[in-house]
Amino acid sequence: MQTSRLPAIACLHARQFQTDYALHTVPSNEPLNLPVLIKRTAFADPDLLCDKTGARSYLLCPKDELSCQKVLMTATFANVKVETPAFVMGKDDKKECFKSKYPFFRLPILETGEGPSLMGSNTVCRFLARMRNDKRLYGETLQHSAEVDMWLDFCANELEVPLLAWAAQSCVANKAKTDVTIALRAMNEHLKLRTYMVGERITIADLCLCVVVCFATSKFGCDLVKPYLEVSRWMETICNQKPYKNICPTTSNKPCVASSSAQAAKLDDDGKKAEAAEEVPPPPKPKCELDHLPPSSLDLNEWKRVYSNTKDLKGQAMPWLWKNFDAAGYCFYYMKYEKLEGECTVPFLTSNQLGGFLQRVDNNFRKYSFGVINVVGKDSSYDIQGVWMFRGQDIPQMMKEHPSFEYNLWKRLDHTTTADKALIEDYFCNEDEVEKTPIADSKVWK
Repeated sequence: MQTSRLPAIACLHARQFQTDYALHTVPSNEPLNLPVLIKRTAFADPDLLCDKTGARSYLLCPKDELSCQKVLMTATFANVKVETPAFVMGKDDKKECFKSKYPFFRLPILETGEGPSLMGSNTVCRFLARMRNDKRLYGETLQHSAEVDMWLDFCANELEVPLLAWAAQSCVANKAKTDVTIALRAMNEHLKLRTYMVGERITIADLCLCVVVCFATSKFGCDLVKPYLEVSRWMETICNQKPYKNICPTTSNKPCVASSSAQAAKLDDDGKKAEAAEEVPPPPKPKCELDHLPPSSLDLNEWKRVYSNTKDLKGQAMPWLWKNFDAAGYCFYYMKYEKLEGECTVPFLTSNQLGGFLQRVDNNFRKYSFGVINVVGKDSSYDIQGVWMFRGQDIPQMMKEHPSFEYNLWKRLDHTTTADKALIEDYFCNEDEVEKTPIADSKVWK
């Protein structure tokens, strides 16, 4: 049986995979979930990695480089094991062994042993994606593959070039900032009717673009992408993937708080001194303004338990709420997303948009709120609307700080009026129709 010289090709065509020592056969009816390990083969001169003899890895690039992050992200999603030896720019690339082998180079550098070195992040990402066609990271059709190439070029030319110029505070920084804004706006328009950049699943276009946009927010703050709701929603989708978190664990918006520091201390009465690590407690969390309100007679957690465990919501849950409701401690608000022309035409995309909105609500806000928000409509015309119950007598600041708050219409409801009380009950209880409009999807915030 003939096999390809490349381990990945053997995996895909001969149903085989190569380990460090042997070639094994995978039964043809067994799904191929095995990671591909590319080992350092006979091509590797001991001087190749400049005194890193014995390293199996073949990717040369500083790990914290933006281009290296793109490659490592692709390798992780493709389930291709890549090890990177320590590589210091300005040191390793100045060694004679490196310069003689790579007279012209562009990091990252990939050695395959099957021909000349592969250079450049997009080239390497394409190679790794093609190694595992079963992962569909290069798209599912020829059209999708071409679109992936288009967005990789967009990433390199329209985002990376101006971002690096902006970060370096060069003389063209203002022009670079404008170019980045134009690129993000183009992405936002593209994502209005799409979950991913290409097709219906993650591709290397999503991975590379997300790494670059996350780099931008780390340099210039999250306000950079706040005006672009679809980009923010898409980023959250990609960043919450487990493989992504393994490579870029710091891409969440949660601030990093140092928990300890080293301090000098005296250890005994003999005059001997040493450094001891003393744990510094984290700064106290600022109290929410809702914590300063007078105690309420309504137990919000008990209401959530009643709501979750009751089948007859209108017959049992709502009477419980009205009996125990504290009008001085809670209020009701109606919310409706003010969609733009062309938005909310596809039900599952509208549902994804609603899910993205709720994901961006501070999780601590659950202690002070309850809500039912629906996707309603039919025939390519859908809306996002619902009813919230908030602690206090106004929309809390935690909700007002939501990046999409201003894109929604908010109206206070008076539960003592027949119409508003019926509206609250319909949103909290109905499963098929609300406000004479079919319910396509419903999400409960509790």
